[in-house]
Amino acid sequence: MEYKRYGNYLILGKAEKYNLADRMEFHNCPQKRIGLNNDVKADFILAFYMLHEMPEHIKFLSEVKTLLKKGGRSLAVICLIQNIINFH
Repeated sequence: MEYKRYGNYLILGKAEKYNLADRMEFHNCPQKRIGLNNDVKADFILAFYMLHEMPEHIKFLSEVKTLLKKGGRSLAVICLIQNIINFH
């Protein structure tokens, strides 16, 4: 299996360690939308350190909602330190 490197994270390596790699699919978004067909339905969507890059946060989160299965969950991880530094 090919490892995808995002920054210093070897995501698939850790997933394989816990036998989860076959249950995960990674997708890089175009700049203004997620870019998946509406027939894709996910149990869980993780937006990791990327929400600040989206020009329209609400539109992006609405699109995430359409891609979740009924009862699906999403998590957006953001960097608060960067936001505090940029705020001042």
